[in-house]
Amino acid sequence: MKLRSLSVLGTLLGASLSLGACSTDTTSYYFDGYVYDGQSGVVLTAYKIELQYLDRTEHGDVDKVGRYFMGPLTPFNDYVVTITADGYRPFQSANSMKLDDEQTMNDNSHDDNTHPDRSQDYDAYLFTTTAQAAASTLTVSLADDINAPSGVITLMPAATKSPNASSDVASQVWTNDADLHGPTITKSFSGGTVGLTAGELVYGVTYTVTIDVAGHPPLVTTYTAGVQGDAQYIVAAAK
Repeated sequence: MKLRSLSVLGTLLGASLSLGACSTDTTSYYFDGYVYDGQSGVVLTAYKIELQYLDRTEHGDVDKVGRYFMGPLTPFNDYVVTITADGYRPFQSANSMKLDDEQTMNDNSHDDNTHPDRSQDYDAYLFTTTAQAAASTLTVSLADDINAPSGVITLMPAATKSPNASSDVASQVWTNDADLHGPTITKSFSGGTVGLTAGELVYGVTYTVTIDVAGHPPLVTTYTAGVQGDAQYIVAAAK
């Protein structure tokens, strides 16, 4: 009888500890916003969006006008947002953790038990699989020489941007990290011109451009495919 009582007590104690662990008072983060066609700026309504962290997946709800809502995300977790839509390039955005401000941002012990839920507005821009950057020419000149230079240019995917981005919360736009896995393009050039064929760069992707001309400091700049078209760059004078 005594052994049975101890067993029951152990079970109750375990359940109590389990309930305590599940009721930790922390901030929960929720996300809402819209997903747009990156070329036309039209709001999409037929898409799926998911929030993934730890071993959990939270499926977002999309209403009839295209607004999504998803969560919760508990603090101190990195997370990934995945968006899928027929006819559009894969979209996956990896993001650093959200923090519980009351546990990390102040020393006031009086508010440590108050953790209101938080909603944050994020937009995303998707590009169709058929979107193609037009052929373009990049022109390179020297600040200290009228002769057209020769050299090497490298274009590395850095981010995805839309010419139609108009979010009031400008910094809160999901970046498509899937586009960062595209190829880096390296070309030798002469006569100060670099030709880019149609579709050679991925539409909507901003590339880090590095131009190397012998005897001159490298020029590092950016170029957004399908948005900028022809562009001109001036390499600094030789040192």
